[in-house]
Amino acid sequence: MIFIKNPNGFGNVYKLSGKRRRPYMARITIGWDENGKQLRHIIGYFETKQEALKALGSFEYNPKAVEFSKLKFSEVATKWMNEHSKNISKLTLQSYEMIYKQYIKDLDMQNFSELKLFQLQEHINKLSNKVSTGTLKRVKSILSMIYTWAIKNEIASKNYAELIEIGKHETKVKRRIFTKEELSILWKNREESIVDTLLILIYTGLRVGEFINLKKSEIYLDKKLIVTGSKTEAGRNRHIPIHEKILSLIEERMKNPTEYLLVTNRNSIYTYQGYRKAFVNILYKLKIEAHTVHDCRHTTATLLSNAGANPTAIKNILGHSDFKITEKIYTHKDDDELTKAINMMK
Repeated sequence: MIFIKNPNGFGNVYKLSGKRRRPYMARITIGWDENGKQLRHIIGYFETKQEALKALGSFEYNPKAVEFSKLKFSEVATKWMNEHSKNISKLTLQSYEMIYKQYIKDLDMQNFSELKLFQLQEHINKLSNKVSTGTLKRVKSILSMIYTWAIKNEIASKNYAELIEIGKHETKVKRRIFTKEELSILWKNREESIVDTLLILIYTGLRVGEFINLKKSEIYLDKKLIVTGSKTEAGRNRHIPIHEKILSLIEERMKNPTEYLLVTNRNSIYTYQGYRKAFVNILYKLKIEAHTVHDCRHTTATLLSNAGANPTAIKNILGHSDFKITEKIYTHKDDDELTKAINMMK
């Protein structure tokens, strides 16, 4: 390290050894500890000595800014989440937490103030090989909200997340409905842990977040009806008839001592991650090919469509504003159904 001395109180510039893109480090003393040792703050790293000296000259010591400059990404994200959680629903909060844990957490140990656009872009580019465009947009949205909060609190000066480019790419998450054979396996093993919950999801069309937060007070066994919903205006307060096949499964779940229908064996509330893990494990145990939890909802739409259900009824059960959404995304016709359809023509 080459030391470049400046006048007292002005700070110093150091040239770091080795091949570096930004070898010049600008550093200033901000105080002393109880043992008389200097406490130093690194202003930044620069490509040239002139840039480092300029940064020293323009640096205005602010204890709060110095403190914030040391924050890790996870610390800033936590501060944002704690404040933002006061203005959103529990379900939305769980969604944010799930997205963060799965797709953003790798940034946790990065120094927030030193993160640059190219690093965020590289992070998104890596994710693009694993997830859909929709998920990438949600990741970008959360990153942007974190940066907006950081700017408001003078932790950052620019929202790099807004500049992230997603582009167009094929959806990596392939949806696959449960086949007749797989449904048969589930029914034969409905006494196994959480298998009943898969069947409830498949025969109601509930989103997993809705299911996790479903209260027993929203279930009317006498009317064989569930009144619940979330996400969109069309999805709120929707009426979902309880299929005869799953009535006994729901009745059994209603016996738990909590206010929620879906609880663990210890009567605690499931998190999305906890339920997803149990979901994956039970399919593996039953030797059923891998599915996503959302495949249950796709299966609901397809079963209803195959049974000739009224399109309006299908969209209302699923909580969509337009049947075109249901038809385009959620219904999967197999060859038998297509053959049946073509033979209906006179």
